[in-house]
Amino acid sequence: MNQRVVSGLPEVYLSPELSKFFEGFVRRDFQKAYLLVGSALSDKKRAALKIAALLNCSFGGCGGCISCRKVLKGVHPDLLYVFPEGSEILIDQVRTLREAIELAPFEGKVKVVLIEEAEKFNQESGNAMLKILEEPPPSVIFLMLAEDDTQVLPTIRSRAEVIRFPDVPRECLIARLEREGILRDEARLVFGFRNSFE
Repeated sequence: MNQRVVSGLPEVYLSPELSKFFEGFVRRDFQKAYLLVGSALSDKKRAALKIAALLNCSFGGCGGCISCRKVLKGVHPDLLYVFPEGSEILIDQVRTLREAIELAPFEGKVKVVLIEEAEKFNQESGNAMLKILEEPPPSVIFLMLAEDDTQVLPTIRSRAEVIRFPDVPRECLIARLEREGILRDEARLVFGFRNSFE
């Protein structure tokens, strides 16, 4: 049975297997690279932010300290984003990333690299990323997001633990909006237009 996990950090809809996955981060028992897979209706992006906050919070992932607030706003200096430029992730982006991760964490304990649309590595950038994943620097974790892991370069996929996120049921998404202060009818309208709560 699926469940909702609620704390000061982003609410994430989890299966029992995913709950165990998060418990590993609480115990600081985790791999260097993960591929978080799920549709636009999953909570994979929320999960990535929650992990980044957990790893750098001095209070076990409180959601309210300066570190957690910076992570959730996307402005923490140890949270590094990689997005496709146009239709691809380019080799220059990977080179810039390599330079950034070779430095020690600036404010937190761990540098978290969040790579959106990991399907968009081309062969050149994928080979460069593979070299990083083969010999990752200390105090760095890679969270790569994808809708379809079969579209991720096999060399990249083979270096990461694949974690699958279920779609969040419609009623749970509507209830989430209601908890955020949106009336139920408005929540249904927003859901109809957005189809995603990442």
